[in-house]
Amino acid sequence: MYEFARVAKEYGLPIRLHPAWVVDQYDENEYNLRTKQVLHAFHELELAHSKGNNILPSGRALDHLSKYFPKKELDLTIKCGQEPYSSKLDDVNTISIAPGGDICVCSFVIGNAYQEEIDSILDRYNPYEIPEMKTLLEDGIMGLHRYASGKGLDIDISEFHSVCGACRAIVDKLARI
Repeated sequence: MYEFARVAKEYGLPIRLHPAWVVDQYDENEYNLRTKQVLHAFHELELAHSKGNNILPSGRALDHLSKYFPKKELDLTIKCGQEPYSSKLDDVNTISIAPGGDICVCSFVIGNAYQEEIDSILDRYNPYEIPEMKTLLEDGIMGLHRYASGKGLDIDISEFHSVCGACRAIVDKLARI
């Protein structure tokens, strides 16, 4: 990676390092110490690096790094788009494409690229026409939880480390019914 960065800089290509931090860059844990060592190895290239980029306690990160993320009580008043690295469902700035072609906004599948052009999917996207999204936008995570309960799903949202984690779990279970 160092050689790639050196040559890219030599050719005038814009290059920036994007370190990821466990908890935050000031936490003195073994992963952050190693990340600082790697950044130091690039020091003589004088490359800019991004700020923030804190690993969140969810998915594989939670599986392997849970000792760094003590469980806290969820703030259920947080609205969609207020968590770090998230945006409101009605102000989308990123989509993802799953291997099977599903086009996703956050955890919600809004179409499939194998069945329809992505532009068409995005042109017709309106989160207020999708009941689960509308509920989340208008009533927050508690509203989505009540919606799921009304569909017969019993989900204990207190087990999650973030509102987004709870939302993803609810959306995933709703998609299966």
